[in-house]
Amino acid sequence: DWTVNEKVYTGYARLDIDASLGSMPVTGNIGVQFVRTDQSSSGFNSPGGIGAVRTVVTDGDEYTHILPSATFNFEVGEDMFLRVGAARTLARPRMDQLNASSNASISNQPQGALNSIFSGGGGNPQLRPYVADGVDVSFEHYFDNSGGYFSIASYYKWLSDFVNPNASVVRDFSYLVSSLNVAQQAAFNLSGQQTLGFVSGPDNGASGHIFGVEATLSMPFETFSTSLEGLGFQTSLSYTQSELTVTPPIGAAFDVDVPGLSKWVVNSTIYFEESGFEARVSHRYRSGFLAEFIGISAS
Repeated sequence: DWTVNEKVYTGYARLDIDASLGSMPVTGNIGVQFVRTDQSSSGFNSPGGIGAVRTVVTDGDEYTHILPSATFNFEVGEDMFLRVGAARTLARPRMDQLNASSNASISNQPQGALNSIFSGGGGNPQLRPYVADGVDVSFEHYFDNSGGYFSIASYYKWLSDFVNPNASVVRDFSYLVSSLNVAQQAAFNLSGQQTLGFVSGPDNGASGHIFGVEATLSMPFETFSTSLEGLGFQTSLSYTQSELTVTPPIGAAFDVDVPGLSKWVVNSTIYFEESGFEARVSHRYRSGFLAEFIGISAS
């Protein structure tokens, strides 16, 4: 069993903008958030197995994030808008990754780079949120009063404190020495009585970027003829390029895609809406992507 507690305090200031740049109307806002977090977790250190003695452990962290943002909307022509934005955002890691509990494993042979019989796994109560600094630009053109529009947008995000769920840290397992059996004690002596071992768990050891371009078209067919009222077509296309550089505490850094992001995604719909009746035919395509799965053992 384990518990996670979070106390989050948020303050913000915002200034709305409604002005003109020459003859061009400009709206938007600028602002900043102050987020103070006090997180803690209680759980157990355990060597595992039936009858194992569990040791209560509590850990956590306190930290503050300053999150500025700005959005500007320029009416560059009739029914045409240019939008520019920039912001720092955060997303918190999963609760189970903040878990203070850890398990220990004892081998009958010294193993690994530390030549140790000890190893383990668990969470990280000091884990920080993901942070992204992003900029985005979009252009939108609306077709009269028909409800149709075309837009194209691009964005770039710099990612930091990205969570690597499979990191390893060195931990002292000297509290288990008194519980070793005869075979484990012999292996412990063979290791030179090494009490340090690797513990797998999450850390914030990854950083990278996401770049994307998105285009959307919404076209009611009544734009072409009133006899086609109720019929319409919508489609969107997005291209995403991403990369993470993972720097583990032990071993060489390596690059991977950001999990969950396809390079290409297409969504299209033909619809008919009239007198309370609605029908749609939709199509969706996404290219391959890197995914994260829970193991069969629920680990």
